[in-house]
Amino acid sequence: MELEKIKIKTKCDIPGCLNYADYTLKLRKFWNVGNTNFCKSCLTKMHGEISKVLTPKSPKNILKTPKKMLGEKYDE
Repeated sequence: MELEKIKIKTKCDIPGCLNYADYTLKLRKFWNVGNTNFCKSCLTKMHGEISKVLTPKSPKNILKTPKKMLGEKYDE
């Protein structure tokens, strides 16, 4: 899947939206090639809904926590 900016004038593929599309989502799966076009407002609404379900997790901290560092340093 690839999301690209459109240079030609095309309608948004979301039902009920009458705006022109700004972006296209290219779907490539085996021999079927399909594009779905989105306007900026539909894309931001969809992003808001998707982010409610899929939220990236923060990476684990590879450094020691400050308590451990202070505890080892001042235990002497």
